[in-house]
Amino acid sequence: MIDMNTMSYHILGRHNLIRDDLSLRNEAFTAWKEVWESVYNKSDSNYALKADEFERQDLITCIKIGERIAALHLYSFHHLESLACRSTHYFDFFTENYFKVLESNGVKTAMSMEFLTVHPDFRKSNVGFPLGSTLGQLGALIWQQANVDAIIAPARNDLKVNEAAYDQGFRCIEKETNQRGFICDLIALFRGEQKSSSDPLIRQATTTLWERKKIYASAAAYLPQTSPQVLQPRKAA
Repeated sequence: MIDMNTMSYHILGRHNLIRDDLSLRNEAFTAWKEVWESVYNKSDSNYALKADEFERQDLITCIKIGERIAALHLYSFHHLESLACRSTHYFDFFTENYFKVLESNGVKTAMSMEFLTVHPDFRKSNVGFPLGSTLGQLGALIWQQANVDAIIAPARNDLKVNEAAYDQGFRCIEKETNQRGFICDLIALFRGEQKSSSDPLIRQATTTLWERKKIYASAAAYLPQTSPQVLQPRKAA
């Protein structure tokens, strides 16, 4: 198993980028693009990956092992009563029934979890535990700090992302929908329903990485409860 002391967890925003943020954001974009172009090229979706899918995200999170980005997860915040928000292409994933369930649970604001990404070199067989599930747990901790009602997402069934989500308390709102050529459950996590993983290695990794998280200045506005830990920009040489 990879030594957890070689791992770090980074939280980036999209505005007010300084040199440190921009460098890592560019690195994250390159890693994201490499993995997802390969995914879609091998699928039957005929979907062409667009940089807009990355650029629009409010938060970019990544786990690094040594100097390499091993895994990524992207998050955006939405007000579901905004007509413009609900008209964006991201919400094409979801049905009216899905939104009725959210409404019945008092959900007006949500954080979307998108593009869960693990580099092929850092699969569970190489690392010793699943980085994807660990990022899901870390993302829920970010959500706890943000002032939003629920997490929303489609979760792929072929990679058992849906099962990992149910392990941490997500509800299945709609089963086995077709999303860009992949069968996905439409899921949501509501306040008070989050659970720690049943896997002790995931729990250990989540605790360790959260304790040593690096919150960059560009992400501070989204995490007011943890803003004292924000990394300050380096002075120019």
